[in-house]
Amino acid sequence: MKLAESGFIMLYILKNYDPNYILTPTDPNEQLEVEYWLHYSEGSLQHLQMALLINSVAKHIAPVGLKSVANLVAKGLNNGYYVHEWRLHMQYCNDRLEQNGTGFFVGNKLTAADIMLSFPIYENIFDNLEGVKDCTRDKRDLRKVWPFLDKWCRMIKNIPSYKKVNQMMDEEVEDLIALNPRFDYAKGEANKP
Repeated sequence: MKLAESGFIMLYILKNYDPNYILTPTDPNEQLEVEYWLHYSEGSLQHLQMALLINSVAKHIAPVGLKSVANLVAKGLNNGYYVHEWRLHMQYCNDRLEQNGTGFFVGNKLTAADIMLSFPIYENIFDNLEGVKDCTRDKRDLRKVWPFLDKWCRMIKNIPSYKKVNQMMDEEVEDLIALNPRFDYAKGEANKP
């Protein structure tokens, strides 16, 4: 069997490899909430971030004569829709953490919901605040705008197993770069000798 879509893959792992409810709540209502957040992460939040990123990059990679047009179009799209929607979703996530009151998205312990949301919220935003400011043109301190998300991100990044997984991933990337030193991963193309 081939599995696709990270939310579905996480559900499969939970149902087949989490019999002790380590990342799954025992309460059926909380299990449903976890499933919601697994799908919310990619279905509602990440596509907005991708659009902001693509529009931000478009102005830099457009042909010389079209850079100002690309910048104008990207700015219009972002300001007219994507930034507003992204802020609404970030506020929704911040409000959820405040409402739950435990420091976690569901229940009173780390669940798969927290793990799934760590990428779009911690990795993409709170670990990349300058990049986010460039994409959104929002100069506010987002840690103060969304204090519950900031506190959650600080908790997530300090979980020992999270640190270990990130270290392993960094080592894998370093190995990949060492195997392909002529490949520019930022540009997705081979460097000329």
